[in-house]
Parts: sequence; C-alpha cells; structure tokens
Amino acid sequence: MKSGKPTSLYMDVDAWISVKDNPRQRNTVRRSIYAKRKHLKKDAITQASVNAASLRGDLYKLDGHTRALLWQDHTLQRPHDNHVLVTVFPCSSIEEVMELYTHFDSRDAVETTVDQIEGACSQHNISLTSKMLSGGKWSLAIRMADSGVKSVKGDIYGIIERWKREIEEIDSWNLSYLTGALLTLAFLLVRKNIRNHKYFNDRPKEFFIRVSEDRGIHNDDKTFDGVYAITSHINNRRASKNMTGWDNLTEIVKFGYSAFKAFDESRMLKVLKPCDIKDLIELSEKQ
Repeated sequence: MKSGKPTSLYMDVDAWISVKDNPRQRNTVRRSIYAKRKHLKKDAITQASVNAASLRGDLYKLDGHTRALLWQDHTLQRPHDNHVLVTVFPCSSIEEVMELYTHFDSRDAVETTVDQIEGACSQHNISLTSKMLSGGKWSLAIRMADSGVKSVKGDIYGIIERWKREIEEIDSWNLSYLTGALLTLAFLLVRKNIRNHKYFNDRPKEFFIRVSEDRGIHNDDKTFDGVYAITSHINNRRASKNMTGWDNLTEIVKFGYSAFKAFDESRMLKVLKPCDIKDLIELSEKQ
C-alpha cells in the first residue's frame, strides 16, 4: 500500500454523512444497535474525529459509518459545532481504499466472521434476502466448499467473489436453515449445475427446500427417499453429538451427496451410505 501524505479538513456533519461508504462496509444498521449499547452510548469529544480515503476526487469513509447513521437519525448527539475533523488519506486504487478500511474498522469492535461475510458481499454487490444467508453465519460452509472440503481457511473476500453466482442462486431459494455441511454440499452442487450444462436442472433446489422444510417420504415398507434419509441422519447425529469436528463435517457432506443422488434418481432407500465426492471436489479446485 502506497498512500500519500494525509491531510486534514473540517467538514459539516451533513457533508460527512453524504461521503461515500467504503465498499467493504458491513451492516451499518446492525452495528449501530450494538454501538448504541457500547462505545456510542454517550457522545464524546473523540467522536468528532473521522478518517476518509480520497480517490480521483471522491471521498470514501474509512470509519465513522455508524456515527454518520446515528447523527442522521438524531439518536447520537452531534459535535457541538456540527463539524468533524476529517483526516484524508490519498489512494491510487479502490483496492487501496478497501485495504485502508481494515486498519480503521476494528478499533471499536472485533471483526467477526459475520462482519467479514457482510463486508465481502457488500464489496461484490451481493444483496442477500433469505433468512439463512442474510444472517451471515455461513463462513465455514463457503470456506469448506472453496477448499474442496479440505479446509476452513482462506480469504473470505476472494472466496465470496469466486462463489458469487452460487451464493445468489442459493439465496433465491429462500431457505431458513441448513446445517453448515449441507450448505457446503449445496454450494458444490450449484457449481456443478453452473459448470455442467447437461446436468443443469432444479433438482438441487428441490432437494434442499424439502430438506429445509423436513418434507421427506417414509413408506410403510420401510423405504424412504433421499430427503428423509439425510434429515434422519442429521437428527441422529445431533442426538449423539456428532455434528462438529472435521471428520463429522466431511462425513455429512458425503452422506448428503448420497442422499441427493437417490433423490435426483427418484430412488428409494433402505439404508443411507456415504458416497465419494471426488467429482464435486474437482469442480471446486477448477476456480
């Protein structure tokens, strides 16, 4: 990062409110609720100092997003002279603007995985509406998918960019909940749909909607469909407390893929066995 020498200027609070949000800014409304209970519970002289990045004549907030919202809503006392002192850092690219943001944003609150998801989605213009994804608690699932079910590490900003189409497709299903490992499977199956046009159909969507709504089929002859198979499998794992840990997570993906295949082929089962996920992993590796 090669920012130039910073400068300072006084700015009217309303002018600060109108300064562009950083592309990586997270859910300001959610963060304001937390801030009003914590570091922004009362007004303080230090709140009149903010930071911005300049790029080709435009200013972008580096911090002060939450204060701007609360000042706009008149739920936080504005500075006594209605001005803020803005320290401006010149930047040469939007990537530098976003990188600088990470140096200022964590002063008042530790960056959580939810913050990271929200920031990455904001950066890549992904607007989430489903209950399951809009909460931002799927970092583990997308990292598992991106790594080919080998790791839960990786730069979330890059991962979200690589999986944008899959994220938006699954969000459109309007699911309320899937366990993390099954969400990993959903990401991988949607990628398979996208990259293999011969395979493209709505079966993954139908399968996971039915799983989310617990609409499996169990017959009198003790056979059952893939939806019933995986929901029962998950319930048994919960009862025996085998839902966490790397071995359990990878097993759930394998059992889930086996259940999906049975559903996709309209095949009834008497027992659910795990299956190989090599073809899904190969798709993940071909970024």
